[in-house]
Amino acid sequence: RLIFELNTELGIDEEAIPVVLRLLDHIHTLRYQLRTVCAVIEAAGSPELKQQVAEALLSVPSTRGG
Repeated sequence: RLIFELNTELGIDEEAIPVVLRLLDHIHTLRYQLRTVCAVIEAAGSPELKQQVAEALLSVPSTRGG
């Protein structure tokens, strides 16, 4: 179904579908890893650690929109 939607609804060329599927797999893996990191930080319970992580994340430049 996903391959069908990528091809027919989004107009992704059949030759590009394996690349898109690999990218989606990478995204799902990164989301899982990020949830794991967040759980570890939350379990640590250290307000200082949470603040350091928040500041570090805010210092990362966004690649969206520009």
